[in-house]
Amino acid sequence: MELSFNKGNYDQHMNMVKATKELLNESIVLRSIKENVDNRISHSREENSSDKELTLILILAFPLLITLIYINIQFGLTWRLIPAVGLFVFFFVYYNLIKDDSPDLQLTSPGLHEDDNPKPLKFLEMKVNYLLSLSGQQKIKLDLLYAFYILFFPFLTYFLYEIIIKSTPFDNIIIGLLVAFLICGVAWHFFFKNDFKTLEYSQNQLRDYKKLIHQHYISYSSSEEE
Repeated sequence: MELSFNKGNYDQHMNMVKATKELLNESIVLRSIKENVDNRISHSREENSSDKELTLILILAFPLLITLIYINIQFGLTWRLIPAVGLFVFFFVYYNLIKDDSPDLQLTSPGLHEDDNPKPLKFLEMKVNYLLSLSGQQKIKLDLLYAFYILFFPFLTYFLYEIIIKSTPFDNIIIGLLVAFLICGVAWHFFFKNDFKTLEYSQNQLRDYKKLIHQHYISYSSSEEE
């Protein structure tokens, strides 16, 4: 297919690009959003290089696994084997939920550089969507981390009590486990509370950014048509 070049249309297109970029620079709100979004993207790339949630899971998983091996050797294969099975099930679920869930936007690929993009406002909105996808991924990881500590930390404390004190807590397995789950559940709820609040605040802020960008884009498009 042969493409024809129309200098008038090209000049009009470049004027539109220039005007949109000037809008980005002149609007205090949009400039603030752009700076915040760019900083978040830069920070997110540094965070993605290390999986903090998986590291925290392994910090609990290894001592729990060693404890399970020791206690099942000492007491034989009893109900104490159940948490070991649970560990393998959890890691299977974790792997299937986390694998290939990175946002599919390539912000550094050719054609998506901001200086070359014909619609800077749309490009800014694309970056906000990218961050929303990342925060969704972060929410899944945080939920899994929280669930892991709520489910497995009580078992670790219970088994360590059996090993160190050499007796069953409250002389009753069920009561001992219920107390362990109650105490650990309350403790970890307060421990993760701020993380969930911070993530929720960040997601709401990004949604507000998206609304503001969309409003500016509609306003700019209307003024161009006039």
